[in-house]
Amino acid sequence: MQRCKREYSDIIDNGFISNLDFMGDTMEHDLENNNIDGIINLPDIIVGRSLGAQALNYDIETPDGEVLHITEGTRITNIQVIAGKGRDRQIDVIDMLIVKYGGESNEWQKVKGLGYVDFESESYKAEIHWYQEPTIGKVEFKLKPQRGGKYFID
Repeated sequence: MQRCKREYSDIIDNGFISNLDFMGDTMEHDLENNNIDGIINLPDIIVGRSLGAQALNYDIETPDGEVLHITEGTRITNIQVIAGKGRDRQIDVIDMLIVKYGGESNEWQKVKGLGYVDFESESYKAEIHWYQEPTIGKVEFKLKPQRGGKYFID
């Protein structure tokens, strides 16, 4: 089967994420054919650079409440759906997501990936978790603490 690239501009959040490509005819096709051992892998997210004074960037909350941002010009890689649509595991906070953001409860996903975040003028690799729903976009970005309580991956 020949693989074709298709860009899904309808899921790009406010122009912040660019070149979000999936392999296959549709996003549903990608999800169905990408589920190995119950893991749904999603494509990398490319974080663009700002052309203006300030980049549109996601707030990422650390476990102690500090807010960091994704390093511009990097990618979030190794993206996997860990709960919600496409997985047996349900999202624990689905009621909160529906009340706060709306959307369809059966469309929400909890997702994780590896990315670089800015902290004290340096860029560090971290495991990032968030929730997403097709009509809402990506929300509630958080850093996952590593063993020993560290935020960043060596």
